Amino acid sequence: MVATIEHQKVEVETVDDERALERLASEWNDLLDNSDQRVFFLRPFWLSLWWEILKPARARLNVIVCRDCTGRLIGLAPLYIHQRRTLGARALLFEMRSPSPYRR
Repeated sequence: MVATIEHQKVEVETVDDERALERLASEWNDLLDNSDQRVFFLRPFWLSLWWEILKPARARLNVIVCRDCTGRLIGLAPLYIHQRRTLGARALLFEMRSPSPYRR
């Protein structure tokens, strides 16, 4: 998919497998290093580890990747799709954090 933002074309793609996500790690770290969001919990290492160990059953990876017209990574949204047991509703979520004993 291609979108236009302030006269610039942005290519948007979805990554849905772990290997493709691993291939983004270097670019992803560079993007964070050059931003104000240098938080460890946004790093690909943390999110890959979270996905490997804590992902909900039946969840599917759905990372949205945005690139400029030169192919440079300019944005990334690490999301996943999860079908909840109640009502069978599907949700697109960003919950890659540690589980809380108070959350159900």
